[in-house]
Amino acid sequence: VFGPGDAGIADAVNAAYATNGGKHDHGQFSTKNFAFLFKPGTYTVDVPVGFYTQVLGLGDSPDDVEFTGPKGVYCEEGATEFTVGALDTFWRGAENFRS
Repeated sequence: VFGPGDAGIADAVNAAYATNGGKHDHGQFSTKNFAFLFKPGTYTVDVPVGFYTQVLGLGDSPDDVEFTGPKGVYCEEGATEFTVGALDTFWRGAENFRS
């Protein structure tokens, strides 16, 4: 659980993404799971959402938690081969915030 003034947010989310995200479906069948909960406030960090990762805003409304970084909360497709389609952006979630 993070608050707006917490240090190390980027390190934590990037470590999770290094485990369960990135190109070539890295982490698609991982046994690791991550949940990042954000208290109300504004965050300047970018949050990549890999496989088995949940990002949640803890405000009463999505307007209570805001990400203002260049990318905000985002999901990159793992596969770069378009012949298989976009079938690898599942097993992840993000809700109740503004980005």
